[in-house]
Amino acid sequence: MLPDLHKPNLFRHALVKLSHSDRFTDGDVDWKPRSRDSEGWTFSNEANVRDERFLPHSEVYAKLVSGTAKVRYAYNVPENQRLRAIFGDDTFEDIVGKRRHLALFREKFIKRFDAEWMKLGKKPRWSKEKFEATLRTWRKEVIAEMLGLDDEDGDIRADEMVEVRAFPTPSVKTFRRDYKRYHACGGEVLGIVHRHHGPGLHLRKVDADSIAFAHQEAMQYMTSAKPSMAKVYLQYRARLDKVNADRAVKLLMVTRSKFETIISKFDAFDKWDGRHGRASALKHFGMAKRGINALSVGERIEIDFWNVDLMTLFVETGMWSILPPAYKEAVVGKRVWFVAAIDIATRYIVAFRASLNPNAVSAAAAIRMIMSDKRHVSDFVGAETPWIGMVKPCDIFSDNGTEFANDLVEGIMRSAKITFNRPQAGNPKSPSEHFLILNIAFAA
Repeated sequence: MLPDLHKPNLFRHALVKLSHSDRFTDGDVDWKPRSRDSEGWTFSNEANVRDERFLPHSEVYAKLVSGTAKVRYAYNVPENQRLRAIFGDDTFEDIVGKRRHLALFREKFIKRFDAEWMKLGKKPRWSKEKFEATLRTWRKEVIAEMLGLDDEDGDIRADEMVEVRAFPTPSVKTFRRDYKRYHACGGEVLGIVHRHHGPGLHLRKVDADSIAFAHQEAMQYMTSAKPSMAKVYLQYRARLDKVNADRAVKLLMVTRSKFETIISKFDAFDKWDGRHGRASALKHFGMAKRGINALSVGERIEIDFWNVDLMTLFVETGMWSILPPAYKEAVVGKRVWFVAAIDIATRYIVAFRASLNPNAVSAAAAIRMIMSDKRHVSDFVGAETPWIGMVKPCDIFSDNGTEFANDLVEGIMRSAKITFNRPQAGNPKSPSEHFLILNIAFAA
């Protein structure tokens, strides 16, 4: 007896693969796939779970091909629900401009960290210093990839300009925040897109005088006893209780996190100097080396920007108590950038300016100030000695920041016939001494 042969089934359409976390939108109605059998899919209405419908596989396929329906895969997974709570129904394709490029740039750091995790077989446990150095190294590698420097077989012409959108190295804190958000959203780059367009509104629960008192007590961290932050905070709370006992208007207590943030913003040289001594600070910051010899005035000028918290400045100089209340409230949380130039041979400050941010205009004004008479400034503030420093520099040394590496500053240097030197990036101690030598000059 011959076997009963059956013809194979002819499939005239593909079987659409769906899961419970997907969304099937037919017209204006959103459906959630519930179950599948050999005949088709059973869907439930997302707006009304009691409303169910069955669609054969052929009909599901036909609707998708014709465009009357669409599928959004993994729409209902927790990761995508988190993203929709932040960005609504926008996808990463809807993100344009700086936020898009920054997210793509920082995603490359996250992938490198994951690759390092896979390589080690465990999560890397790096110190803050090593982590920061690793992030700087990764940034160089990322930019090299974007420029195509690692592709020796590339066909880019030698005279063809290559443009990339690169950003500064993220801090360890910023990287950890982005890493957590990235994986909390299922590895979606949309999870690390910046969610704010500005600083927003900060609601400060502690008044200016309370913060100033915390600043004053936090300075006890910079003493030869080398107390821990926790011990200084306990001492601060004890002092606060004692001071409030005699005050009509009580000072408010700042949190331990805020207190440690205040300490972290103190100048690094001052902290090391206070805890370990001046000799150790000079050695630690590379200022004890005498490999630089400058004998004549103007032979070598060093210039740099640094950031200062205004409240810390007023508290340390003893001027906080004489500020009007309105000024105190305005100063809280504000930071200002100072640019200064020092003559290495004489340790004399030849330029000093303040600005809201480091920029080329402030740098150019400071360079002109080096070669200008500044006695009107000392006369205006009532200084005991006139500010007579005025010199035509031979060499000016700075870092590689964009405030110095630009056409405006370099044009001034060329016009004035001044040699402009910028040390190797990533090695601030070479060839010049650390610019914190300004602290010694001011102390003197």
